[in-house]
Amino acid sequence: MNSTPPVPLSPSDGETNQCIAPENSTDIEWREYLFFREEMRHEDNLINQRVSWLIGSQAFLLGGFATLISASTSFPVSALGKVRDIMLIGLPVAGILGVVANYVTILAAVMHIHGVQKFVADRTPGRMPSLRTWHKIHRRMGLFGPLMTPPIFLAFWIAILVNMR
Repeated sequence: MNSTPPVPLSPSDGETNQCIAPENSTDIEWREYLFFREEMRHEDNLINQRVSWLIGSQAFLLGGFATLISASTSFPVSALGKVRDIMLIGLPVAGILGVVANYVTILAAVMHIHGVQKFVADRTPGRMPSLRTWHKIHRRMGLFGPLMTPPIFLAFWIAILVNMR
């Protein structure tokens, strides 16, 4: 009884059960290929989640900051004025720290994907796309957003802090 995993018929069928077994690869090669492909998918998923967390947290902080600025004239000179002053600096600092923390995790996922691609460079079973070079330009284009969004938020918060002085 052969338990060779099936091969997707086409890239669009990757999420379905319509598959055929590879002709010239061993069961171990095929399982290794699937493992590394799934590892790369997992890291892509993590990048997606981390960018979503980043955008959600930054939207929350920016919304609070905008509300604080628009309501700044309605605060009487009191203890709330001191809290407002602390928050005017604290929210941008929290934004910067959140961006940096999130960017580190995004970079870690990108580096892990590149490590997997390097490791499997010559291990791809016959007739299967190389995990190292498959859609290389598309992968780079796809990483542009996750790699550029944090610096954009970072620059925005820094500009706010610089102009507040």
